[in-house]
Amino acid sequence: VLERVLRHLPEWQELYEQEGVEELTYGEVTVNIHDILDGLDELPPRQREAIELLCLRNMRECDAAALMLPGSTWASPVGGYKRTGLRKLAQRFNEVEAAMA
Repeated sequence: VLERVLRHLPEWQELYEQEGVEELTYGEVTVNIHDILDGLDELPPRQREAIELLCLRNMRECDAAALMLPGSTWASPVGGYKRTGLRKLAQRFNEVEAAMA
């Protein structure tokens, strides 16, 4: 769900700016735009960059690797940065949700 939310974050930001929509619901999961943006800001730079390139800009890993790791022939570190960043975001949201309960 989190990756799906991130892939549509630019559209959601526009919707938030124009109509004030702060929360989206996917199935049984409700996500607040401020939690997403705050969570992204808290990630280490490489994880944030990988999520931005792979999720927000919908780049292929090999293209993102060319930007993040010039001269490298391996794309897998970029995918690893993304997966680690997504895990940290999910953990953060679970903690926020538990604190609100």
